[in-house]
Amino acid sequence: MSVARIKELLSELVDEIVDTALNNNPPTHPKPSPKPSPKPTPKPSGPVEVTPDNFREVLAGTVYGNFVFRGGSYVLNEPIRIGGGSLIAANGENVEIIRTSPSPSAKTLVYYLGKKRGDLLIEGLSFDANYFGRAIRAKDCAGLTIRDCSITHTDNHAIDTTRAAYLRVLKSDVRFALYRRPDGRRGDAHCITSTNTPETTIRQTSCNYCSGDSFQLERAIGADTVLIEDCDFRNDPLPSDVATMDGRKLYYKGERPGENAIDTKQGEDGSVTLVTLKDCRFDGWRSVRSNSSPPDKLGDKPAFIESASAVNMKENVRLICNNVTITNSEIGWRLRGVSKGVKTKGIVVNGGSTSACDIMVNLEDSIGNRLADGSDLVEFHNHKFQWTANTEQFIRVWGGGLPVRALFEGCSYVGFPKPPQKLVEGLKLGWDFSKTPAERLPQAITIK
Repeated sequence: MSVARIKELLSELVDEIVDTALNNNPPTHPKPSPKPSPKPTPKPSGPVEVTPDNFREVLAGTVYGNFVFRGGSYVLNEPIRIGGGSLIAANGENVEIIRTSPSPSAKTLVYYLGKKRGDLLIEGLSFDANYFGRAIRAKDCAGLTIRDCSITHTDNHAIDTTRAAYLRVLKSDVRFALYRRPDGRRGDAHCITSTNTPETTIRQTSCNYCSGDSFQLERAIGADTVLIEDCDFRNDPLPSDVATMDGRKLYYKGERPGENAIDTKQGEDGSVTLVTLKDCRFDGWRSVRSNSSPPDKLGDKPAFIESASAVNMKENVRLICNNVTITNSEIGWRLRGVSKGVKTKGIVVNGGSTSACDIMVNLEDSIGNRLADGSDLVEFHNHKFQWTANTEQFIRVWGGGLPVRALFEGCSYVGFPKPPQKLVEGLKLGWDFSKTPAERLPQAITIK
């Protein structure tokens, strides 16, 4: 009970006592009013049918409920704002949600701001943002599941999740997430992002043609889990020039503006995020810039970035890989001991293969030698490495100050010009320029 309410009741009580003394009337002490019971969490209503003719009226404002879309094209230049429930295509009918004109106040097609009230399921829908904003954004909400959806032509992250209870992307296809900064340089547009979301699952999903990462784990809150299973994350050359609705060129045919299939950015809060990759295929992670594009981060060089890689693992993450295939990439595995002062917590690769990569494994910043208990050791077990015409190195070592520590056990080495032991014998500490090459420490790389 508030102080103001107590004062009010005491005042009423004094008035009654005085009234009783003067008029000999019996007092009637008021009972304090009961506290209002909390509002119950709303439950989604029964299915509401949505058609291309009525959807603007049905989905006006912020809605909460189950909506079934009949087949057809839905021209959407203002976002669907939903607090939970479901957006589902009827009986597998073809539903296209498209943007036809830019709207500065609506830079996403579906905005899920659930305030923890209810989960949201999006199923069977096709989204085309026409290179203006995101397709799906979830923020401060309960769980989001995206299943059997097609998402294309965004100039920001296609699926962007921040502080959700969980994210699940299942049997979906995400393509053409491409962004160019106003100054003409390449900008990040990821296919899927997960920020401060405790549980992320991506299964049987394909991603291609992005100017960032297929999946980026960003600023995880610790003790999170990420499972990526049976997915194809590609960075193929663009099949044609890409332009916005107003004709502004984004990228040109043949360019590859992507960075990584997987990238992790994680704070050091004492908890470790477990990332599991299972039965996945990553291909084409090279940076290719044409002469038609304006100068970029590397100036006039024929690449947008240095060191494009399939797997870029760093910062308070433990990685478990089972049967992952990496092909045709600049760097297959970029494994970093420390980034921004945050240490990687160990990497284990079981089975799978790496082939047609310029650098198969890049070991950086004393990985394997950063934690006192040795739990950050890099381990490859029963993995197949295949040397091809474009291969330059099996293992490259960068930076640090201490030797890297890595174990390769039971692996096969196809087409190698020398036995793998001979290829790593001469590896020295790459960036320790305080010493001459002869004085630099040998790497602690074990091949069994």
